[in-house]
Amino acid sequence: MALSQPTGMARELTTLPVLPSMQLRNVFARINDEQIEALLGERHLFADGLIYLLIGALIAEQPDGEQGTLSTDSDNLFYTPSSVVNAYLEDAGWQIIKLRRELGGLARFPGARVFTPA
Repeated sequence: MALSQPTGMARELTTLPVLPSMQLRNVFARINDEQIEALLGERHLFADGLIYLLIGALIAEQPDGEQGTLSTDSDNLFYTPSSVVNAYLEDAGWQIIKLRRELGGLARFPGARVFTPA
């Protein structure tokens, strides 16, 4: 079996962006998204264009469900001007769900983690 020959074309390697400073809060009682956001105050939204990069970088630190910044047992909530984004771990791996604000919020349960910009 022969090895393929180099083509002379180089592929640029990219590095993950530096994560912005974040604050983490835990949910201790059943509460809905609107109530959570009311408690967070004015500056709790992440930029829409940044959110998937941010969540991807966090998942890269825990790809197989290791303990870390993201909860592996509950929701991980990120709020943007247009949506609520939830990252959670299932048997099949990490799932990311985006809920548009006009559809309304959901009830959240104790153990969920809420991320906000610092």
